[in-house]
Amino acid sequence: MIHIPNDKRAEKSAEKIFSALKTACQYKAFADITVSDLQKISGISRSTFYRLFDNCYDVLYYQCDKLFSSVVEETNAGTGQSRNWCRRFIRNICRQSDLIVLLKESGHIQILRDLHKAYSAEIGKMLLDQDIGDVEPEYLLRILSDCIPGVVEVWIERGMQETPEQLEKIMTKAYRAVALITGNQSKTHIS
Repeated sequence: MIHIPNDKRAEKSAEKIFSALKTACQYKAFADITVSDLQKISGISRSTFYRLFDNCYDVLYYQCDKLFSSVVEETNAGTGQSRNWCRRFIRNICRQSDLIVLLKESGHIQILRDLHKAYSAEIGKMLLDQDIGDVEPEYLLRILSDCIPGVVEVWIERGMQETPEQLEKIMTKAYRAVALITGNQSKTHIS
């Protein structure tokens, strides 16, 4: 569980701990990293660590939660095309590639799915602001919450070569292909 109060000192300590986690992952498997490792690398006391987090997993979750929160804030502040939540999410994922690689390598990519579901109310509001037709929002949210982390995994496996714009195009083509597979679109529309 995460216990970070809304103050700059605690946030700075959390950032140091995350930086220490990234460093530790360079020479140890995530499962083998201890709080003592993070304490030594970050210079943060053991009591401070436990005041903020219960374990190393919480550090990853906190960083991902910050990512989701910033995407929601940016999207809500935007207008028109800049309110496209999916586009903002993909771009932020690409900017936070060190975090995303750490999620994949640690075997905790599921955090992206879990947070997508946790933020589903906010994401749902943003989707409904767009012209999504008569799709059932709950189904769309679940498809996105399972699809986007999968796309991110493939992106990592392929060496993170694609730009955010290329990933958007790949996802658009994939969604069109799904429509074709389900018999809801003709082949001429996939390009």
